[in-house]
Amino acid sequence: MLEPFFIGGFLVSGFALALSVGARGWWVAAVAFPLGVAAYVGVGLVLVAMFMPTWPLLAFSISSITALVVFAVSRRAGVPKDMIGKFLVALGISAVVYLFTRFFNLVNWHTDSLFNVESSLLLVENLYTEVSASGASKRLIAVPYVNGLSAQVGEGVYMAAFAPLVAISIAAMVFLVLRARLLTGVQRGPRPEFFALAVALLAVLVLISNNRFVFHAFYVNSHLFFAALLVIIVAAFWSREAKIGLGLGSSGTRLLPALVAPALVVSRPEASLTICLVLVVGYSTINATKELTATTYASAAAIALWHARLSLIPILDGNVPPSSSYGLLFVGLVLFAVPWVMSKLNTQIRDRLAFFAEIGMWVLLLVFAVRDPELLIRSVYRTGANLLLGLGGWGLSLVVLGVVSLIAIVALRGQGDRILRFVVTTTIPFVLLLAYLRGAPYRVGDGDSLNRMWIQFLPLLVMFVAQRIVSGSLRQSPKHALSDDPKRENV
Repeated sequence: MLEPFFIGGFLVSGFALALSVGARGWWVAAVAFPLGVAAYVGVGLVLVAMFMPTWPLLAFSISSITALVVFAVSRRAGVPKDMIGKFLVALGISAVVYLFTRFFNLVNWHTDSLFNVESSLLLVENLYTEVSASGASKRLIAVPYVNGLSAQVGEGVYMAAFAPLVAISIAAMVFLVLRARLLTGVQRGPRPEFFALAVALLAVLVLISNNRFVFHAFYVNSHLFFAALLVIIVAAFWSREAKIGLGLGSSGTRLLPALVAPALVVSRPEASLTICLVLVVGYSTINATKELTATTYASAAAIALWHARLSLIPILDGNVPPSSSYGLLFVGLVLFAVPWVMSKLNTQIRDRLAFFAEIGMWVLLLVFAVRDPELLIRSVYRTGANLLLGLGGWGLSLVVLGVVSLIAIVALRGQGDRILRFVVTTTIPFVLLLAYLRGAPYRVGDGDSLNRMWIQFLPLLVMFVAQRIVSGSLRQSPKHALSDDPKRENV
């Protein structure tokens, strides 16, 4: 019964790293588990990329010891007293989740889950050099490494408490971000704290009551972990844009996203491009480019390392690597130059980067559609069947949220939410472009990759809709609901 030890190790590592970069308050407790896992996966990435022993226990030992050393060096004053209680709360919740999943054995499986298990066993046996190029590029190593801990100590082929704990972390982060956002500049009624609390709780209820969120909370796959890391990165950037009091501090805003970016890169095939898009809107929104330097370098290193490793798999077998591998390797190398380029760019040009990127994605999609309209038509038709006819298991929940989001964008003027709005509105062209990059249309059914990918962006969509409705102002109104700089107006 070593799974509780691993869960506790992830929590301790996450708390240590979050406190080391200057984060404080309940935000530390909310991000601790996914942050600890992300540090562990980051070490695993280095082991795999450098052809070192890939044993999960080795990666766990290195990441745990490193986190404690970093904390000891950076926090010589010790653990803040107010954080002890928060750690005990997080530990208690984790213990309850572990006992619940152990005795009730709730788990959701899909074909991809079996491939994840296969990758886990290869890592455990230090045989990852035997993995196929297709297996490595589609399943990657984030969740296989987590499940590999249980497999290596003979406690099954998956860590049952992992997905539920990630789901709880996401719910906690959504609550804390929205509450802090609404307390930052929205004054509604005589009791603004109660109003912010009510709205944040309502948003969390919308999220956790969604059928697919509940499904993924017990699903052996990486989608929810991707969502958690994306929320951590976007929340840090957004807190800098909108001056949200999350308790991150200046160093936390810079370093926390950098700590989780490598794990995000190796969580899903589309993750490398996703982090690039988030960096684009980050540089377009945050004037101080040095705030993004650490995250950019961490992302660049992870993308370059992983895709260099993917390129070597077919080469070692005497084959030619796929264009996607060395193409993304090139992207990773180019990212190293981005901080310098951005520091030289005119501020007005940098402010329009997100706009150009979004328009460029639609133009690129149009070009692909002209060349191969059938692929786009099939993808849209089948996705429509999944979302409108209930074949994807979503009911009409995602459609309703999408319509409400569209109305909020058209009718309400936002302020200080460019990062959230960009991530939400670029999701459509992004996922349709992915269909062309993979060379096949999406499918009908809840097992379709896009149908599962929606959950990765659902928490951000819920956050955007909630805060835009509450804090936005009617476009014909000259007054703004927020007290931010009125010159920074969003669409």
